[in-house]
Amino acid sequence: MAPILEEFNVGSAAAGWICSLAYATQCIAGPLTSVVVNKVHYRWVVMAGGTLQAAGMMTTYLANSTSALFITLGIIPGLGASLVYISQPIIITSYFTKYCGTMIGIAFAGCASGVFVLRL
Repeated sequence: MAPILEEFNVGSAAAGWICSLAYATQCIAGPLTSVVVNKVHYRWVVMAGGTLQAAGMMTTYLANSTSALFITLGIIPGLGASLVYISQPIIITSYFTKYCGTMIGIAFAGCASGVFVLRL
């Protein structure tokens, strides 16, 4: 957050909106993601989500205003994260039938611990 505050000379509230927008987009796009997963094979959906996340992060380098950051660091990666994160339980249930609940718990705990490690 500090580099955004210094580079664009904005307050912490404006910088906080960027991360909040990414998470809100991920949650709001959930129903759309479930429709896409039902229409298209989940492998393609996960690859498209990863590509969207990468494209959003790479185009952030070219952003020259906070409104551009809202799109490149908030909306585009949020849509990609939705495609990946919502597809995860569907993928797990297609491969594990007996221990489905345990596998979903392990997968989501792994995602959370990965975010925790990256935030340190």
